Amino acid sequence: MSVRQRHKPRFTVDVVRPSETGSLARSAAGVRRRKKPRFRVDLPESATLHAFAPSAAVARRRAVRQTFRTLAQRRQVRRATVFVGVVCIILITIMAGVNLAPQLGTYLTHPHTQGASPGKSTARAAVNASPDRVLRNQPVLPFPPLRTHIAAGSQPPAIQAKSAFVFDPSTGWIFYEKNADALRSTASLTKIMTMLLAVNSGNLDQVVTVGPDAAALVNSNNSYMGVSAGEQLTLRDLLYGLIVASGNDAAVAIADQIGGSEAAFVAMMNNEARQLGLNHTVFVSPDGANDANMSSARDLAVLSAVAMMHPEVEQIVSTQRYTIPQTPRHKAYDMFTNNELLPGGPAAYTGANGIKGGFTGKAGYCMAFSARQQGHLIIGVTLGDPSAQARTADATTLLNWGFSQDS
Repeated sequence: MSVRQRHKPRFTVDVVRPSETGSLARSAAGVRRRKKPRFRVDLPESATLHAFAPSAAVARRRAVRQTFRTLAQRRQVRRATVFVGVVCIILITIMAGVNLAPQLGTYLTHPHTQGASPGKSTARAAVNASPDRVLRNQPVLPFPPLRTHIAAGSQPPAIQAKSAFVFDPSTGWIFYEKNADALRSTASLTKIMTMLLAVNSGNLDQVVTVGPDAAALVNSNNSYMGVSAGEQLTLRDLLYGLIVASGNDAAVAIADQIGGSEAAFVAMMNNEARQLGLNHTVFVSPDGANDANMSSARDLAVLSAVAMMHPEVEQIVSTQRYTIPQTPRHKAYDMFTNNELLPGGPAAYTGANGIKGGFTGKAGYCMAFSARQQGHLIIGVTLGDPSAQARTADATTLLNWGFSQDS
């Protein structure tokens, strides 16, 4: 045997599928085709079958095992890919649902507010909406559900205001209602919402630079604090100017700082109203000078009660006089409130601690008032009084009535 013959002949292992010809020629003769791959070993022509049969059999078995392992691995890869894809789709769907659910809910419940710029048309649409079309949200309020509480046999007093609402937020007891859900212009009671948003969203010690739009309101057509463009005051000082001096200029300066613009801040005001369930309320400006700011006595009383939950708010609304010394950044200010019920006022009421008065020709004389006696806080609102004297008298009468019932 030559040297070349002493080397083991090489052989190849071919995987033959049912569709191939050659060694599967017998399939054409009627042999049932196999679904699984077939394997064969091709030996060199010079080799004898008996000499290499064991090696060929081993190679065949190895080829079969390797092929099945490869096919199994491919199936596992495909299954894993499908599984990962399904998991990713589920996670993306869940995340999208969580992020879009609030916006979708807002759109479904208040489609008229989407993409609408605040203005007279928005206010008019809300005012003209019939009661059966008013969409009500579940209010998010920090006090018990409201319910009427009047002692048996007692007769509620008569007042001059067109509408009124009086209640105790700690118990939810309603002591007085008169056209409580009637829509009326809010005048400067609008500033209660402006103050609430400022306290919730801003830092009272942050410095605010007064813009020209706020300074432009210092004129005889507005109630004003008296700011000048370029002055720098703290947000706290502007809030005192907003409530004590009832400054429309302070309201716009606050709106620009908190909302970035007056229009954006008004949108925040209306969104907060929806969150509180104030379904009879719509704002078009942060100061109340526009009579298109509309609300009801009930809504404004609830808003006042929510605002009074903040100690900073109670401190501001209970202040009769506030002074700001002059600094290099601004001039001096000396402001007085028109709330005659506060201590030191001409009609001081025991325990009075707020809140805000207002007036326009259309709204009449309005007032949000509050007082605390023996641990009980009573809050009320009157809208449409004929005079400032009648406004003060009605507030006093309703506070007396409320405390007589709060037992």
